Amino acid sequence: MRFIIALPVCIVASVSVSASAETCPGNPDGLGTSRVLTINPGEFTLLGTMQYKQTLPLKDHEVVITFDDGPLPPYTDIILDTLASQCVKATYFLVGQMAHAYPSVVRRIYNEGHTIGTHSEHHPRAFERLSLRRVEREVDSGINSVTAALGDPKALSPFFRVPGLGRTNVIDGFWRANSLSPGARMLTRTIGGAAAVRERSCNAPCGG
Repeated sequence: MRFIIALPVCIVASVSVSASAETCPGNPDGLGTSRVLTINPGEFTLLGTMQYKQTLPLKDHEVVITFDDGPLPPYTDIILDTLASQCVKATYFLVGQMAHAYPSVVRRIYNEGHTIGTHSEHHPRAFERLSLRRVEREVDSGINSVTAALGDPKALSPFFRVPGLGRTNVIDGFWRANSLSPGARMLTRTIGGAAAVRERSCNAPCGG
């Protein structure tokens, strides 16, 4: 079964910004979202050049803005307000227990057109030291909690970011071994801390 994931992309410090900003109602100077990058997760199992060899096929000056660890009011709401004012879309990697605590914020993130992945259930420290069984529980529970908050399994993208970028070869093998099996966990793909897919700073107001 193939899953196509859409990741919004914005351009920084480029002449193309003015073209994308034209689609930002009420803010002609808005940064805008330049395009939506459609991804088949089967082609991108392990992403992020801080850890892996693969990264997203971005063009010069393009970035994918991502946020981890939330949702956490009022900060998530402030960020969402800022993104909306600039017509910018982002990708959120949500922690399960936070999604359980603030489901209305999770739904707002989705309803405003942002992509949602997961970031474990409890964001344990030293993820790389966990047993494989604990890793499995953290991944599964995080997916279940975020899905419950969304109220729609189809609203969740099959992307997972390892807490603290704490990967190991064993954990990477876990993704590969389960990538084609049925079940929510088995549809995940890990996105590490790539130059293309991580929190990064860019010209305001596009701060990640």
